[in-house]
Amino acid sequence: MNKLLILILFSSFSLSAMAFGEFKGCGEYYFAGRLVKNANKDLVYLVKERTNSQMSFSIADEERSTLAAYLDKPTAFIATIYKPMDGTKGVIKKITQIQMRMPDPLNPKTDSYIEFKSKKDCEK
Repeated sequence: MNKLLILILFSSFSLSAMAFGEFKGCGEYYFAGRLVKNANKDLVYLVKERTNSQMSFSIADEERSTLAAYLDKPTAFIATIYKPMDGTKGVIKKITQIQMRMPDPLNPKTDSYIEFKSKKDCEK
């Protein structure tokens, strides 16, 4: 029984580590997701939307006007995560290379993701 419990715990830890393995600390990332308004009417960028691995990123104040035109549209861009993430929540800024993307409804788990580009120091 103990071996089974250990196996279950190890498996769930491994799966959660893989699900959030994309975040490697502060730095530059490629984002593929969708910009939405949350319940407080703030702009939030969702990655892996409607999955157990959903991540939400607040947009730095100076970047909101840049992304407002892409509300509720699937997009991709490069941005910087400049503060350590709080679980599945983060804040991004320095958004560049914004482009529309074609969603893949047949593969929702791989349709939306973040990809590590380069390491940068976190701001305090």
